[in-house]
Amino acid sequence: MNGTGSLIWEVIKAYLASRVAFVGFRWLNPRESQDDPDCAMGAVDLELGPDLVNYAGAFTLVLQRLDRRVNTDHPIFVYLGKCAERGESAAVTVTISVRRRERVE
Repeated sequence: MNGTGSLIWEVIKAYLASRVAFVGFRWLNPRESQDDPDCAMGAVDLELGPDLVNYAGAFTLVLQRLDRRVNTDHPIFVYLGKCAERGESAAVTVTISVRRRERVE
């Protein structure tokens, strides 16, 4: 990464450090989920500060404009919206699915 990119990355990390609390990470058994049993799955538990909850809502609206499949009526987005209205932190879990894909030429 060049000097400017490195500086931007450091600014992002400093910004997020005061707004996101890492609670924990755990591996999930994909066979117990609806996902492909050949993938590896992990869950990251985060505590989002009020500022970041507001930005998450704005980010979701931008995503919805780019792709109509983003469902802003989903219960997680309703939860984030209520937290934003009250100015409270939000506790969320981000699930990561890792699987092999075919190379694109």
